Amino acid sequence: MSRRARPLAGRGPMTAEEWTIELESQWMGRDLEYFASLDSTNQYLKTRLREENVPLGAAVVADEQTKGRGRLGREWWSPPRGGLYTSLVVYPGKDLSGLISLMAGVALSEAIEAETSLGPGLKWPNDVLVAGKKCAGILVEAGPAPEPWAVMGIGVNVEGVIREDLDHAITLAMAQNSAVSRIHLWARLCSRLEVWYETWLTRGGGPILAAWRERSLTLNQRVDVLAMGRVEFSGYARDIDGDGALLVETSGGQLRRVQAGEVGIRLEGGLYGPP
Repeated sequence: MSRRARPLAGRGPMTAEEWTIELESQWMGRDLEYFASLDSTNQYLKTRLREENVPLGAAVVADEQTKGRGRLGREWWSPPRGGLYTSLVVYPGKDLSGLISLMAGVALSEAIEAETSLGPGLKWPNDVLVAGKKCAGILVEAGPAPEPWAVMGIGVNVEGVIREDLDHAITLAMAQNSAVSRIHLWARLCSRLEVWYETWLTRGGGPILAAWRERSLTLNQRVDVLAMGRVEFSGYARDIDGDGALLVETSGGQLRRVQAGEVGIRLEGGLYGPP
């Protein structure tokens, strides 16, 4: 359990033990550190990796992030007790950030589906959507030493009020009009991450790619591929490859591989993704 966890006054979990009491996973999330407030769960876990031997599945959970980050250097809004903010570490043997991001998306969507009445879908490469709006995001960061590691940063809008300028976002509680337990959701997430990681170890990435395709809200949609905030090219998202890259067919029939960057789906009505 946590050596550095500190209690949170008022409503919400008080100790790391309360976060782990619902766990059914064997190793994912078992080594847990919990904080009432933290700058970034990803940054904390990366610092720990530099300082000590960190076991497989080690995790950190915070009730608030003061410097939460999303992809492309963007801020991840992380208000106190409004969401599930967590990072977990795995050791894939080499940099497989794209595939691990898809794996985390599949596991998280399954956890949300199991804990709520919602049917989440996945927007490439790292967003989870309900009712056409973003409820969660994933940031995978990887490094080579002391052995190849990947930190899966996951932020879920669970409850509370969405900031006015984030009209593309929604909380799980808003989407289903009832409360959602962060502790139960985290336990389900750990279980599904463990299952999918062990599946990858024994069967390779094929099952992960198939599961992602089934939940995809991006494939066969008209998309804009952006670089530095500007549209680089457009086309139809046709598939993902074995590394998790998106394959986009342009108007000229060329199939272009998109490994990083931003992909916007062209939709009417202000939706962030298909409902």
